[in-house]
Amino acid sequence: MRVGTVREIKNHEYRVGLAPESVRELAAHGHEVWVETGAGLGIGATDADYVAAGAIIKMSAPAVYADCEMIVKVKEPQEVERKLMGKGQVLFTYLHPTTHSEPTFVVDGIVHYCVANMPGAVARTSTYALNNVTLPHILSLADAADRGSWKDALKANPHLAAGLNIHQGKVTCEAVARELGYDYVPVGKVLAKD
Repeated sequence: MRVGTVREIKNHEYRVGLAPESVRELAAHGHEVWVETGAGLGIGATDADYVAAGAIIKMSAPAVYADCEMIVKVKEPQEVERKLMGKGQVLFTYLHPTTHSEPTFVVDGIVHYCVANMPGAVARTSTYALNNVTLPHILSLADAADRGSWKDALKANPHLAAGLNIHQGKVTCEAVARELGYDYVPVGKVLAKD
């Protein structure tokens, strides 16, 4: 499977979806990994670090999105990124919209202050923590894709399947569907159709 990661463009987000060590592991499993130039600078990882780990450096996010079967990101895709995504492309990300730039909000006349996205403030440590926890799942999806379909990894692992939020326009996470007013479709039902 061709896996890609791009430079995060959300305000004050300096983490990256794949650290060089994760790229090395994906490459050891036979996967091709594309990295947008400069994607790792927020964690102190240079393009040379990624190349040494086995990555191919691409000059832009559109180049990565255009030809990668799975995109690994930290934050939810921004509007410009959503336009780059292709049908059938796997997005492995953490869907939790938060920001450092607007930490206050008012509800019932009360000003609330939230320190949103604390992990984003410690980009290197947080990137490595996320990669340590999620790399096995990324490998499961990519390895299953090489054997036939990434969906087989979800069918075999209910914990991984529970992380699927949207599949072909169907919302498969009950809490997300309820919060956004969409119809909920169980993961098993959407995977059974494929």
